[in-house]
Amino acid sequence: MPIITDPHAVRALYAEAAEKGFLIPGLGAENRDTLECCFRAAKRLGEEIGVPNIALCTSVTGRYGGRSQLVNYTSLGCAVEGLLAFADDMRALLRPGGPFDKLRVHAHLDHGQPGLDDDLFEVGRGVFGSVMYDASALSLDENREKTAKFVSEWKDVYLIEGAVDEITEYGGAHAPDDDLTKPEDARLFLDETGVDLIVVNVGTEHRATADRVKYHGDRARSIAEVAGGKMVLHGSSSLGDQPLGSIAQDGFVRFNMWTGLETKAGQALARDTIRNLHHLLPTSEVRELVDGGWLGGNYRDTEAHPSLEYLPHQYRRDKVWAPALEDVLHGVLSQCGYERIRS
Repeated sequence: MPIITDPHAVRALYAEAAEKGFLIPGLGAENRDTLECCFRAAKRLGEEIGVPNIALCTSVTGRYGGRSQLVNYTSLGCAVEGLLAFADDMRALLRPGGPFDKLRVHAHLDHGQPGLDDDLFEVGRGVFGSVMYDASALSLDENREKTAKFVSEWKDVYLIEGAVDEITEYGGAHAPDDDLTKPEDARLFLDETGVDLIVVNVGTEHRATADRVKYHGDRARSIAEVAGGKMVLHGSSSLGDQPLGSIAQDGFVRFNMWTGLETKAGQALARDTIRNLHHLLPTSEVRELVDGGWLGGNYRDTEAHPSLEYLPHQYRRDKVWAPALEDVLHGVLSQCGYERIRS
């Protein structure tokens, strides 16, 4: 079906997920190739389990300092140009009669920055079905105040997600557990702002340092007692051994993922490049790399023959990167509990 942009329809999608107990993945993308992989993996899984109308979210950031995905979406380095290209790609791929017209997909502006991304909120009308208003650089009191104002202005345009979080760099030094969202703060945030969904910090927050990343399921379940069915998990690539599907039982309806996807696909490219370097560089350059200690001796006597079978972007995309990414996505989506859509 066409990209879902009506906020009432998006809210109904999350209500269905909460009621039936499946997860809606927020899959990060900063190019059309990633969108195609997301939709191919979803379509493949849907055919396998007999659920063609799988629900998912494609997520992009604007000018967020952690990663500016719309800026990266084109080589022009402009978030608005990136948004226009992203919108065209989404509409083309999800058009009626297109290859993915059974999927239920909405686009999400993640980490929307107060002030910095105001133009994207405007240009995103008719593209995004949901936005995250990220005022977590402020104190919680200021965050609630600004988020409530944003909700009053935009609730008829978007489903709105807020962040019950306060970035520790702004608040000074804290013990690790002090950073976790408290149930009472989650409830107060919902009541005072009117947001539809909340990002809660239960230890996987991607802005945390690596030695402090740990999923606190007990805290998630405590928050769910007052905010279940409205919770979003960021940093799901940091779950470790925690089964992804189990977080639905802890009260989450959506999780965000990008780092793990790019890592697996990027590493597949690196391995393939090393194995096929003799198809990419001339013999003289390969031997220079051997002499410089960058390549092993096995390459010394290898005759290099740069080939158009390996040099174009199409080879790297279709033979290496996309298959690796699609397999990772299929594994992620298979844990979302989509079988419950049939109930």
